[in-house]
Amino acid sequence: MRAHIWIPLLALGALVVLLYAGMQDMDRALPSPMIGKAAPSLPVPENSEAAAVLNAAQGQPRLVNFWASWCQPCLAEHPELMALAERGVTIIGVNYKDEASAAARWLDRHGNPFAVVLRDPEGAFAIDWGVYGVPETYLIGPDDTVLHKKVGPVDDAYLRDELQPRLSALKGPAS
Repeated sequence: MRAHIWIPLLALGALVVLLYAGMQDMDRALPSPMIGKAAPSLPVPENSEAAAVLNAAQGQPRLVNFWASWCQPCLAEHPELMALAERGVTIIGVNYKDEASAAARWLDRHGNPFAVVLRDPEGAFAIDWGVYGVPETYLIGPDDTVLHKKVGPVDDAYLRDELQPRLSALKGPAS
């Protein structure tokens, strides 16, 4: 009768150990089927000035950053985006499921690293891009292909280890 008690407990313990070990080997990055493919369309610019900025960005490396004023991790990554913009990296901001007035206040308060801010109030464009949630940042190559995707906030380690080498390889403005 004692074996009946220990066998299920040992099996449960072995299962827990196997699950834990399997989780340690998981890749932390979410793969994107977009890598190597043409970048999806972006929301239509609200004015001709924004359209001109988008046209000027064609043919050069650029980032597309999905963000929102209500997003706490977006605030955490904001200083890194400001630094990238100061170094000449073109960042296209896509304001995701947000009120235009809230987004404008947020940028006034924290600074605007974006060459242009486009709106995606319903999240329809985010679906085309494969956005899981904000913030997400995409590196777009000069030929308009998606080269890399960052899920979560851009931080110093990501800039140093992932983004900067990719931009340098493209001989972009941050190299």
